Amino acid sequence: MEKRNNGLVLGLDIGVTSVGYGIVNRETGEAVDFGVRLFSEWDPANNQNRRAKRSGRRLRSRRKNRLQDMKKFLVDQGMIPSNYVFHLEPYALRVKGLSEKLTDEELATVLYNLAKLRGSSLETVEDTEEVKNDDVLSSKNNLRINDELIKSGKYVCQIQQERLSAQGKLRGHVNNFRTKDYVAELKQILSNQGKSKDFNEYVENLIVRRRDFSDGPGSQKSPTPYGRWLTKDQEEPIDLIEKMRGKCSYYPDQLRCAKMAYKADLFNLLNDLNNLSIKGEKLEREQKEQIIEYVNEKGSIKPKQLAKLLELKDIDEISGFRIDKSDKPILTEFKGYTKVKKVLENSGLYQDHELVDQIIDVLTRDKVVERRANEIRKLSNKLTEEEIEALANLNQISGYHSMSAKAINEFNKEMLISPLNQMQIITNRGNQNDRFNKLKGMKEIHADDTAILSPVAKRAQREAMKVVNRLRELYGEFDSIVVETTRAKNSQEQKTKIKETQAFFEKEKKRAQQIVDENKYNLTVNAKLIQKLRLYTEQNCKTAYALMPIDLDLLISDSTAFEVDHIIPISISYDDSFSNKVLVTRWENQIKGNLTPLQAHKNHKFGEYSDLASYIANVNDLRKMNGMRYEKKKNLLLSDEDLTKFDTQKKFIARNIVDTAYAERVVLNTLQDYFRANEISTVVNTVKGNLTHMFRNKIHLDKERSDIDTGDAHHAIDALIIASLKVFQRFGEILDKRPETIIDEETGEVLEIIEDKKFFDPRYIEIVHKLSLIEKDVTKFSYKIDTKPNRQVANETICSTRNINGQDYVIRKYKNIYDETNLKLANDILQNKFEKYLMYRNSPETFKYISDLVLHYAKEYHDDAKLMKNGLFVKNPLNRYYEEHHEYLHKPSKHNNGPAIISMKYIDGKLGNKIDISKNYSVDTEKKKVVLQQISSYRTDFYYSSTEGYKFVTVRYSNVYYSSDQGLYVIDKDWYESQKKVKKIDDSFEFCFSMHRNEIFRVKKEGEDIMWRFTATNDDKTNVLDIKPIGYKIDKQLKLVIGKKILLLEKYATDVCGNQYKVTNQELKLEFKCCTI
Repeated sequence: MEKRNNGLVLGLDIGVTSVGYGIVNRETGEAVDFGVRLFSEWDPANNQNRRAKRSGRRLRSRRKNRLQDMKKFLVDQGMIPSNYVFHLEPYALRVKGLSEKLTDEELATVLYNLAKLRGSSLETVEDTEEVKNDDVLSSKNNLRINDELIKSGKYVCQIQQERLSAQGKLRGHVNNFRTKDYVAELKQILSNQGKSKDFNEYVENLIVRRRDFSDGPGSQKSPTPYGRWLTKDQEEPIDLIEKMRGKCSYYPDQLRCAKMAYKADLFNLLNDLNNLSIKGEKLEREQKEQIIEYVNEKGSIKPKQLAKLLELKDIDEISGFRIDKSDKPILTEFKGYTKVKKVLENSGLYQDHELVDQIIDVLTRDKVVERRANEIRKLSNKLTEEEIEALANLNQISGYHSMSAKAINEFNKEMLISPLNQMQIITNRGNQNDRFNKLKGMKEIHADDTAILSPVAKRAQREAMKVVNRLRELYGEFDSIVVETTRAKNSQEQKTKIKETQAFFEKEKKRAQQIVDENKYNLTVNAKLIQKLRLYTEQNCKTAYALMPIDLDLLISDSTAFEVDHIIPISISYDDSFSNKVLVTRWENQIKGNLTPLQAHKNHKFGEYSDLASYIANVNDLRKMNGMRYEKKKNLLLSDEDLTKFDTQKKFIARNIVDTAYAERVVLNTLQDYFRANEISTVVNTVKGNLTHMFRNKIHLDKERSDIDTGDAHHAIDALIIASLKVFQRFGEILDKRPETIIDEETGEVLEIIEDKKFFDPRYIEIVHKLSLIEKDVTKFSYKIDTKPNRQVANETICSTRNINGQDYVIRKYKNIYDETNLKLANDILQNKFEKYLMYRNSPETFKYISDLVLHYAKEYHDDAKLMKNGLFVKNPLNRYYEEHHEYLHKPSKHNNGPAIISMKYIDGKLGNKIDISKNYSVDTEKKKVVLQQISSYRTDFYYSSTEGYKFVTVRYSNVYYSSDQGLYVIDKDWYESQKKVKKIDDSFEFCFSMHRNEIFRVKKEGEDIMWRFTATNDDKTNVLDIKPIGYKIDKQLKLVIGKKILLLEKYATDVCGNQYKVTNQELKLEFKCCTI
């Protein structure tokens, strides 16, 4: 027996970093509840940066160990004393060693230098989709250049010595050589030194030793969860590559298949094909086999090629495509297969798909060319050495599918013979992966972690399910859940889209206003006129159907003279986009009625203007004139479909109402499966954004609005509008899948095609308008709280400090004061801002020398707008000096031989929170320090005394460590007590609560009582906090001073829906497990 629902509709607006929710009463359209769940975006750059930093630390550590081992060896050989400091210039000695015997000191210098450099490792290929990093490209290009120089007969040291003599330095990618080239030089040098074979072998092995990539970090003596040795008592190392590969989401005992394997792409293609429909019909097995044969021969297939292969007139006859970010249809690309096929084209071995997959598996597992070649060589004796080398050097082959080869092969067979997609097959396979049985009786709905989604989409869907679960707790089971999901891959893409949209409409507005001004009309264009003028230009100054000339003066002066018509009536197409709009006379609009324009011409509806051939020719001419963006409009203008048939309407419903994109189907299936398994009658719909866009336009509510402009409340309003679709009778019936209410069962005809004006039901528009006005009443905001203590401790940029009048200041420097874009120093001199420069303090004569030169240029170029504007430089005068004299400025000296002045150090504010690493450097800590600046606090603990008021202790990430014995994160008690003493928090104080970033607290002062979002400690010494408003993004930094003016501080917890609960009796925790709320 199905569980009864509550008559409420839940709308979800799932974004990149937010889930807006809105609940409406289906009968009345009244808002019941609404709010926003907010969370940070998953950013791959964070992981990449962390890996890069960790890799850099390991490289430096290994280099240090290598150099220590080399020095120890040289000392043990009696070549240098133990306290020896290397000081000889090594490059000339290396060149000398190629043909001469060196002294022990000289040879030690050479070997130590080679151990320090030793070059690039065995050649590897990039595993990214596209190499965009300038450093990587530069490094690879310089390796190629240096390879050519080596081939010409030179050794590395000879090339480096020439460059050193010519350029005065050897740094950067230009100095990149391969290890094998350094080894060749080493062997030549050692051949002249008369050392033993053991000596030579030890030195060579020490210089070239390198941890194999597949070994990962750590060792048996020093285990790590990231390497092959996980524990000290482990007997054998694990296979690290296989560990990282992961297990199949369907058969957990099987390893995942290579993502770019032929069988994996075939799986994805069949899934694509089984989601397609041609005029409501699924593809037959024979059609799919025909498509696969095409792919086998050509390497891939595109949507237009698919339509042509299936002998269809137009791609629009096919529905259900996945779409890219530009809303263009896409199909799976066989990128790995195409690359391998190109190499094996002549031999025809690419036709052996199992061999292709074995090759792709090797290329995915290993990035070292030599090892790749050895593995590929073992796969088939039919492969030539030329083919093996080409295959081993293939790049951009990486990643693993979520499923194993076993599961993929089984699914491929089933998807070929049936119309079911991957998720439907999983659902039907109860005997092997009984999802329904697992879901039955579960209290909560969980996101489908097996779905092939981006980390951004997965995080958003997990948060959405949390919101749904909490709302079900509060309100019971819903009548319906309607979901709209963003198509943006990340917040940057979302911001870019908003900016581009705003820029486009601003451009159209200016263009329309220009047309009006040029025709001497004293009026400001509105949205309707902007659209009409845009259509006027697009249609080449003719009406869309009868092709009558459009009088521009009449169009501007009389708002009723011409109308914007939907090519396909909106009650059929549900398409309010610009591509379904044309400019016509009222007469044309009435005459066309419920026909397509093409049918109206065929039936001579336009009387003397009914010229079918001219009409078709005009549409094609406009397509040529307007380009690809006119393609959809062309197809609609030339459509010959019977709009009275429900089959036609089903196609438009599938295209413009129901969102069938993969990410949306994941949400749909996750919710539907749960409700079916638990006999809950809730109806779930995923809708496209253009559907709610229609009604937003009617009330002038812009969907593409920035969070910075409007705050986060608009996500809740969007969700309410999404939910309200069920209130609109026509949509409600369609989304409930009750076609009998709108079609005649005997004829299959639509009972009523509603006129555009009647389609936009005034009652419903009023409901949407009322919902939009609630935005100022949105108060429920829930922030995902990250309480994990294992975060980055500090900014890894090393800073120097200076103590000035008892205060430590951060010191930075302009590396090149002659850089054309570096205007800061010159303009500071113009504005008399000298104090921050150390040279002004320590060497005023030198600074005056630079200052006089800058002032000279300012006087000379005062009237030159290319160099100065508003009394400041727009081009660096020191760059001009360098261009004129081809040399740097030099510090004044008696013999005019002072050192060159290239950089400039300056004071960059007071030193805040830091980690002092001065002990690693030889510095006078009384005068200066070497520090890492800490990023932010982990948490802030608040205390209260009736006499002293509120005080706090700041715990930073560096103050928390993990105790493997306890299995807990720990804050040292002695350290914590010492911090309380510093802040003068004694036993008279009572602990109140701890605050992490984004938690909510109430601050009450005299005449002020406000809820704030806590950010971090700003300044421990002056008791200043950083705070933010709730539900609103601002760039301005807001500060709160904790002192005796604070009358009350209270912490509030929120559930995922933003309902607030006052926190009482929180305990101080110095030992804890990490979690995220």
